[in-house]
Amino acid sequence: MDMQTDIVRAIEDIVQKDGRHSDKKPTQRSFCTHGVLPRSALHVTVAGVGRLDSKKLTDDQLTALHRLASPAAFGLGTQTLVDPAVRDTLEIAANLVSLEWQEPALADLLTHIRAGLGLPADSGLSLHLHNLLIYGEGQFFK
Repeated sequence: MDMQTDIVRAIEDIVQKDGRHSDKKPTQRSFCTHGVLPRSALHVTVAGVGRLDSKKLTDDQLTALHRLASPAAFGLGTQTLVDPAVRDTLEIAANLVSLEWQEPALADLLTHIRAGLGLPADSGLSLHLHNLLIYGEGQFFK
């Protein structure tokens, strides 16, 4: 099996119309996986902004988020670049963001990810936020 086939199968495994993770068995060579939490299972708080409502942000929160944000960088080979023609979005540093995960949704998601990566059931696995990306209307990452 080649990498292109692996990628196509991984995409087929994660596409779900109802927002739940796939029940398909991962391929033996899985290199990525995906899972979905219900909105109520994750609470996001940003320093200086407060807790974000997953359905609606206030105008004050939007203004504060934009003040904290900077243009998002991307990697190209060994370089880290900022080019809005390639990545037109903003990011907020992870140290300003805190996440509160609800159980049992997080444990279920970790179990699904562990299986999707082909890891042993007793292996340690944790999630870490890199940065919070903010995409406005029409913004993109090519």
